[in-house]
Amino acid sequence: MSAELNDSGMRAASDQTAIVALCGSRAAESLRQAEADLTLAGKVVLTPFLLSHLSRTPMGPPERDRVRALDRARIAIADEVVVVNPDRYITDSAFEEIAFALQLGRPVAFTEPVTVMGLRSQFFDAFLSGAKTIEVRRLDPKRLALRPGEIIRFDSGQRSLLARVTTLRHAPSAEALLSGLDASAVVPGADRDELAKILEEIYPGLFDVPSPMVAIGINMVGELPIDEPSRQLPAGCSITWHPGPPPAGIPVTGAAGWLVDPVDGRVLVQQREGAGGACRFALPGGGGELVDDGDPLATLSRVAIEELLVEIDAAIAVYLGCQIITGHPDLPEPHAKACFLVPISLYDPIGPAIDDPAGRTHRRFMTSIGHAAQLVVSGRAGGHEASAALVAARALGICVDKPAPAGFRDDGDAVPVTGSGESR
Repeated sequence: MSAELNDSGMRAASDQTAIVALCGSRAAESLRQAEADLTLAGKVVLTPFLLSHLSRTPMGPPERDRVRALDRARIAIADEVVVVNPDRYITDSAFEEIAFALQLGRPVAFTEPVTVMGLRSQFFDAFLSGAKTIEVRRLDPKRLALRPGEIIRFDSGQRSLLARVTTLRHAPSAEALLSGLDASAVVPGADRDELAKILEEIYPGLFDVPSPMVAIGINMVGELPIDEPSRQLPAGCSITWHPGPPPAGIPVTGAAGWLVDPVDGRVLVQQREGAGGACRFALPGGGGELVDDGDPLATLSRVAIEELLVEIDAAIAVYLGCQIITGHPDLPEPHAKACFLVPISLYDPIGPAIDDPAGRTHRRFMTSIGHAAQLVVSGRAGGHEASAALVAARALGICVDKPAPAGFRDDGDAVPVTGSGESR
């Protein structure tokens, strides 16, 4: 296959050979076999630094950090990622590389088949958000073969996610398994009796005759990308999702919000006017200012009023986690944006954004959380952040699973939103 260069020096898309990044095991023989198989299949293969090189190249912390950065650079360059997982086991570093690949929207495949399980749709987003960390199943030969350190793929409708097995607890019966099991880690918010009812619904007669069971502890890797065009980040920039406070040393420089209407279950997506009249969608949010006194929720409340003319109920805001942004042209050092789910309490009529020198009006597009993720979450469509927002909204009793039809909401309220529907 020839590869002609276009004016920008890039291969023409119609004649481009796929680039594959290998990750996972550092076992030289397994990596070389995968490299050979993929090369003979007509692909360009990027291989990781092998441990066998260490006999000639001593590595201290600076060198290890450099190799880790190069591993991520290989994934960012590649069109797809292949994980070398002999005996179906992956290392901690491979876990991080797979998660990074999924956050960039890269397809991920494995040299050894992974275990596949079906998953009810109501549990999918709880898994992704980290609210669910244990899966309970009947113990059959497939689950008996599971080992800590291997990957499971959970399928739910058109969506799939990857998770790593951390612990396995076998029990001779459901009763024995439930003893000492944290029910809320299986079904968020559930107690033992509620979990027993759910298991009885899934496995009728489960408590009548003893049946071996297994509790599978899970460490979430991420959602597999959907086959759709993804919005591109600036060159060299990456965004990762962190479900808790940002790691030590990473400053919080701004905030973003999933602003949800408590009446109709839709979230607000800002339609911003760009250069030449072009429009793009974004979550409401922005950088902190002195008036916010270092409080990211105050930043979000201020931006909601200034740019979208809505008031939010900060008193019941739910902190979801933060975006860790690295390599952005405006701020290359790692920094965090705190993310919240917050109910909207009042709409004013849409108008020019306050303090915008250009006097632009940013329209309010209202849609489902899932659709909002596809519009605004670069490289993580339907991923961790949107799933955390869904779980938080459900916990507040907001009808996000059956929202009103999507559309613009540019008018104001005669009275504040109450959540009862009376103001509509």
